[in-house]
Amino acid sequence: QLVDEAIAEVENKLQEHRPEIDVGEDTFIFREIASRNLQRFDLRLDTIPRAHEMVERCIMCHDTIRKFLADTLGPSDDMDYDVSVLYSRPGAVDQKWHSDGAHQDDGADAGFDENGWKTTLSDPYAVCLFLPLIDLDEESGYTQFWPRSHRHRGLSGFGAAAELAKSTYDGICTAGDAIWYDYRLLHRGRFNISTVVRPVLQIIFKKKFYIERVNYGKESIVRS
Repeated sequence: QLVDEAIAEVENKLQEHRPEIDVGEDTFIFREIASRNLQRFDLRLDTIPRAHEMVERCIMCHDTIRKFLADTLGPSDDMDYDVSVLYSRPGAVDQKWHSDGAHQDDGADAGFDENGWKTTLSDPYAVCLFLPLIDLDEESGYTQFWPRSHRHRGLSGFGAAAELAKSTYDGICTAGDAIWYDYRLLHRGRFNISTVVRPVLQIIFKKKFYIERVNYGKESIVRS
């Protein structure tokens, strides 16, 4: 219900304040929402208190998750999170391969040492949690991942190689299943040939120094 209400509200705002935009066809990037691909949207939920209450009540209450985050990102005082929903309407097409966040300028990748991922790869600064709100299958679509691609910054732009090598992982799962991945991992959202919207809750757990500046714009939908 929270997600449905948020989607309806932002799309009403787009219709009212940005009537020149053909929503679903045009690309746009605002502070609240972005769309870079046909019928695919990334909607921030950070300003909705109920979204953060849901994360605290349903996710952060689990000891195993708190331990995983502490082991991965460090003390809770040094960490925060962003909440959004990625939703793809029927007719959405495949995304290009990409990572949500780049390797940090001063970070090291795994290099060519077979144990480099243990010895030289910089620790993650962010991990992402996907929680699909419907079952994901071959019709509704899903997210496809290139496992271990976060270890090498030079793999950016070579996502097609993962397809040729058949080294991809298809995130087909049922509603409520959790998919975790390093924010540097290469992945892509697949098409939606079903008759329903595909909403996936996205929670980015990150070290506080990292602020997302790429995936959203600075300008609001509502003109000042």
